[in-house]
Amino acid sequence: MVSDTVDRELAAIRGTVSSFESVSGEPSIVTILQAWGVRGLHAETLDLVGHSGSHGFLRMGDWVVDDAPQTAGSFDVLIRPSLEAIGVRNIRLLGCVTAMSMRGWTAIAQIARASRCRVYGTRRYIGSNDYRAEGFISDDALVGTPGPRPARQDRIGFLPHAATHTPIGSLTMTAGPALTKEQALLPVNVEIARQILELVDGVRSWVVPGLLSHPSPTVLWSHANTIHRIDVLLDGEAVRVYGRYPDDEYGRIYLVREPRALNHLIEHPDRPRT
Repeated sequence: MVSDTVDRELAAIRGTVSSFESVSGEPSIVTILQAWGVRGLHAETLDLVGHSGSHGFLRMGDWVVDDAPQTAGSFDVLIRPSLEAIGVRNIRLLGCVTAMSMRGWTAIAQIARASRCRVYGTRRYIGSNDYRAEGFISDDALVGTPGPRPARQDRIGFLPHAATHTPIGSLTMTAGPALTKEQALLPVNVEIARQILELVDGVRSWVVPGLLSHPSPTVLWSHANTIHRIDVLLDGEAVRVYGRYPDDEYGRIYLVREPRALNHLIEHPDRPRT
């Protein structure tokens, strides 16, 4: 099942896999599973594909698969009977680093208990390159129940040997791809933008098409009559910055040296009136 969110990353996955169902949220997931059960279909694994947001929680349409009791209740009361009828034993939450935060792992453990399935999350970023026609192919990215929350051995999968030396200061920053009203936008002034950039390791960068992580938020500011943009990703552990061609489409990913400081600055920007 693939979230029906309209964006190029999920569109690329829909164009790659040979069979999928597009879902808009919890009700459509329940309805499709019930229909599969009535038809007598059999499957051992249910893949839920979408962007991850805060804490690595998977977003399936308008449903955030989080650690709230209501989410576990939905898997217990509404979803589990159909999973048992179909024969599902494994559920995979396929967005970026869905298993690496404390709350993300709590959600996985609660869903496992409620669904009576083994539930897997991811320990690194994933994207469209992790799919082929037969579906998800990167089992090395998965960690699952039962067991303790996995330890982090690298920073969200951005390995040093894959980085390029493109300092953030060398980019002519732009607003990047078109923005929509559904995105969480945070306008700031130039001083706050400067403070944000000081928290970023602006030397090493990665270009990662198809990254399945929802920006939260997208920071915007104006400088020299041009809109600049930073997408805050993966709970503030990385940012995506857009520049002129060829960095205007997918942007460049930079790691954040102090994620807690960045998150605090975003939550309490103390912006003076301008």
